[in-house]
Amino acid sequence: MTEPTAATQRFTARHAMALAGAGLLVAAAMLFFMSGSILLPPLAADLGVGLGQVMLFVTITFAVSAVVMSVGGPFFDRFGARRLVIVGGLFSAAMFLGVSFVNGLGMLYAFAALAGALFLASTQMAATMIVNAWFHANRGMAMGVMQALGGLGGIAAGSLLPVVVQTGGWQLGFRTAAGIVAAIAVVAGLLVRSRPADAGLHPYGLETMPTDDVEEVVREDVVEEAHDAGMEPADALRSPRFAALVLGILLINLVNAIQQHFAPLMEGNGLDLTAAGSLISILAIGNVVATLLLGTLIDRWGALQTALLSMALMIGAMLAFWLTTGYGGQLAGILLFAVPSVLSPVVAPLIVRQVFGERAFNTLIGIGIAAMPLGVAIGSPLWGVLYDMTGGYTVQLIGSIVAALLACVLFAFTLSGHQGSAGHARG
Repeated sequence: MTEPTAATQRFTARHAMALAGAGLLVAAAMLFFMSGSILLPPLAADLGVGLGQVMLFVTITFAVSAVVMSVGGPFFDRFGARRLVIVGGLFSAAMFLGVSFVNGLGMLYAFAALAGALFLASTQMAATMIVNAWFHANRGMAMGVMQALGGLGGIAAGSLLPVVVQTGGWQLGFRTAAGIVAAIAVVAGLLVRSRPADAGLHPYGLETMPTDDVEEVVREDVVEEAHDAGMEPADALRSPRFAALVLGILLINLVNAIQQHFAPLMEGNGLDLTAAGSLISILAIGNVVATLLLGTLIDRWGALQTALLSMALMIGAMLAFWLTTGYGGQLAGILLFAVPSVLSPVVAPLIVRQVFGERAFNTLIGIGIAAMPLGVAIGSPLWGVLYDMTGGYTVQLIGSIVAALLACVLFAFTLSGHQGSAGHARG
């Protein structure tokens, strides 16, 4: 009598639905993130305040989101993906709608705090945890596809919102964004499940064994490897490597805060709002290609080499924004920036799994992802305040080069002793 043969969970329509739903959630996050440079400058002009003061909208939203996500991992398991996505998305859309009626900074900041309570937790964090749960093999590629689908939100921000603002003002811009976020919340909520078991499946690529009852069970050695590998969560939280990873992600997103300032930066370099909007759309399209490229490179090269290449491209982009003027120079900066601008959401979950293991993943990933909005929360007003003080972006761009170099050192330290073959990066 022959031994039963192990089978590998194939890619099903349910896996595709989970990946598509996660991509839509990232699209909602990208729409909000990239719309700031289009919607907030005219809002500042209408309120008669400085750009730095209005950019605190982004700071407050992302800071509150960072706090929520740092403790939100267990709530994902408790409430489930569908409830979190729909309730959180609709609530956040209502807050963005409220922004279209603000008549002062106090109202703006209040809506920012309320939006931050659920927005990124129900979009970027939920999407990351969904993909992690549904994919055992090729996680790098899956994360890349998720972020690539998310680039649709950036395309909408760059191509649609400038036209909306020119015809109906920033108020209509916020109302349009709110409507898109609400629609995404409902559609994505219908597509996703928290885990494959909810649909009677296993994660893609996980090996199963047939039993006498003709049911498939996960191979015991795979279960043991998945659940017993890695550090205890308490030990991982105290690890210098985890601190270095969080600080590196924070620094990258301090630089990524430039995206909230693309319109005024490019206007200062000789472009009008329409031209700046077209470059934002090009960046979003570049992000789609870049995320697929990052997933492939991480699976083949490993996380460290991919991160170092991305930081080199980030430095090149900052030099282009600093030293060139006109459409061609700014386009070069945008193309160079496409890869590093989407690095952290693709690479952070894979580094957490690679270095600290499955056991600590749910505890650590919320904190790791929280460093992304926290970096933007600090960077957005900092870029704005320095602009108000100096009348330009030279200081910010030089500081971004230094931040990228420091991030290289921190990622190298985090992955020291853990960088191996491509298989490591797959999780």
